[in-house]
Amino acid sequence: MNISLISKSVLTGLFAGYFFHNLFVFDNIVSYIIFFSVIAYIHSQMTRDEIPAAPKEKKSASLEHIYIPLVVLGFLFVLYFVNWKGFMASRELIEAIRPQSAGLSSNFDHFKKSLAYDSFGMPEAREQLAQISAQIAGMTAPDDIKRKFFEFGRDELEKQVKTFPNDARYELLAAVYLNKFKLYDDAIGHLEKAKSLSPKKQAIRFELASSYISKKEYEKALNLLKETYELEPNFADARDLYAVAAIYAGRTDIAEDILIPAYGTMAVAKDEFVNAYVSVGDYQTVVLIWQKRISELNKVGEDNPQFRISLAAAYLKTGERQKAILELEKVIKLNPNFKDQGEYYINEIKAGRNP
Repeated sequence: MNISLISKSVLTGLFAGYFFHNLFVFDNIVSYIIFFSVIAYIHSQMTRDEIPAAPKEKKSASLEHIYIPLVVLGFLFVLYFVNWKGFMASRELIEAIRPQSAGLSSNFDHFKKSLAYDSFGMPEAREQLAQISAQIAGMTAPDDIKRKFFEFGRDELEKQVKTFPNDARYELLAAVYLNKFKLYDDAIGHLEKAKSLSPKKQAIRFELASSYISKKEYEKALNLLKETYELEPNFADARDLYAVAAIYAGRTDIAEDILIPAYGTMAVAKDEFVNAYVSVGDYQTVVLIWQKRISELNKVGEDNPQFRISLAAAYLKTGERQKAILELEKVIKLNPNFKDQGEYYINEIKAGRNP
């Protein structure tokens, strides 16, 4: 191998820098290309003297006239269908997710243009479309714009599922989207397919159980989450969701067997437990959860007016009206902007009404 000492030092430094760089950066295609280019260069230097020189042959001018145009056409074909279409689709996608002065209609048009290029970036564009459509559904926007985004997002996700029929990830993505719009039956269809493709994927099982709970099919959710929990009992999320399903299904005995060893209480300070206890009307436990959340904040010198409003609402449900008033008075002190609304609530409570 005919490489000077200086060249060897430079190449060694390149490798050292590359491996140090990889400690902090992953999946970087640029450094990957450079790495293999250096490997190729070293290989060419090592084998240069081993390859016998090919005998010179007189090339046919007519063949050159055929090859050169074919190479140029092939280059232009690849440039357009791989590089140019991908570039244009990406540019339109960036504009689609960026706030537009012309409003959401402009974002919608950019999404349509991006997807019309039918490039290799279609999956990313469709995922971004689904996220934006879900966000717009919760915004103050014209109903026709919300409907256009929703329908376009749903149709494109269906196309994605059909393009990749054996990919559980896209089935899950479509289901999450449909669940956000309360189309639970359609979502369950995708989730059942995803579960058949990836039977032990817990994210799929959790989303399917969520769909069942939203449909009030609590026994189905309970059985599914029991099976999921038993796959890995040490997984805290699976344990908690199994307990949540038990609460919805009225099986407090199961929830107690799961939660007491883990937390020492049934009042677990997480939103999913609040929603479950509210659903079954167990407001005493809801009170305990909000008290616990506020206590944890107070320990570090903080407070949360919204937590206290939620606690006041829970007190009303348990008939502790004076305690509800005291919490609302504390909220007014924490947030003076709440004064008018808070005093209205207090007056309603004093009058024997629930605001």
